[in-house]
Amino acid sequence: MCRNPMDGPHIKRLRGLHEGEYRYVVGDLRIVYKYMDALSF
Repeated sequence: MCRNPMDGPHIKRLRGLHEGEYRYVVGDLRIVYKYMDALSF
């Protein structure tokens, strides 16, 4: 099993710092996908 070279400790630290932002963006994307789903019906 190969480790992802981009998944170093500095990346994990960055993820920790931006976890709140990331969750906010994911929430936004979910809302957008819900609207896209509604429009497709």
